[in-house]
Amino acid sequence: MNAQRVRAVAAWCGACLIQSALADVTAAADSAQPLERAEGRGPAFEVSVEWCSRQLTYGLADNRDPIVVAGALAEWRGLTFEAAAIADTTRWGRKHGGYGNRQGTYQEFAFGPGLVHAWSPDVHPVLPTTVEAFVNTVYEYHPPVRKARGEENPDTQFVNAGVALPDLWLTPALSAELDVNNECGAVYLSAEVGHAFTLVRAARGCGADPLTLALGCGVGGGNPKRNRYDADFDAYALKDVWVSAALEWWLTDAFLVSPYVAVYEQAHGRLREAARHALEGETHASTQLVGGLRLALAF
Repeated sequence: MNAQRVRAVAAWCGACLIQSALADVTAAADSAQPLERAEGRGPAFEVSVEWCSRQLTYGLADNRDPIVVAGALAEWRGLTFEAAAIADTTRWGRKHGGYGNRQGTYQEFAFGPGLVHAWSPDVHPVLPTTVEAFVNTVYEYHPPVRKARGEENPDTQFVNAGVALPDLWLTPALSAELDVNNECGAVYLSAEVGHAFTLVRAARGCGADPLTLALGCGVGGGNPKRNRYDADFDAYALKDVWVSAALEWWLTDAFLVSPYVAVYEQAHGRLREAARHALEGETHASTQLVGGLRLALAF
């Protein structure tokens, strides 16, 4: 049960913690795992490492080259603490990112506490289905840059909250992100649905299904301040739309191997234009295709 419980918590928390890395393409499908805890159990933990072909924030490319993300999550009675470090694999930060050469080392460290809770119809008969909710805060620390060279990469902090209905066949989830530091007042909202198809079922009493295919899709939106920072226009607007697929292979009850792929596009024309011309002197397609591989150990 520890592995299943950590999967559910990681689905909620990871989406907000490493949103800037890869938007956690498996979050909607993974949240279908209910938050369960046997009485007397101690804390649950997960550590992970992930390779992703491109770093995105709200569907816009922060780094068009591959990144590596190392993460850790602890959960006890609904209280969580999580941390993730993003490392560049190329000199993108010096060429285009404006934060210097971070090849082979971290360029962001995010961490923060949170709270996850589930209300079950077994305990609350008025509910037609299980309702899960979370709230957390994430601080993003960036290493010092050389301001004399025009580099810039300020720290920031977010407050996140969300709700999902994990027992439905098509799992819906809503979440909100509020920047309370560097881009104070910028709000990003997302709505997504997902479903995990069982490809190989577990033997009776053997825990989680060893092989599933998690499919998801969603849409994001931003307030005027969010869009001012992303595309220099002051208006409420839909932002990124996406579809994703992840193969989740539990080699053991505790060790997960998960390759994934996702496609992002901008719903608003101004954002599509910003995506095409994010790099000075270069033009790229606004559509973003990302793929990756995640390894996780739950205990």
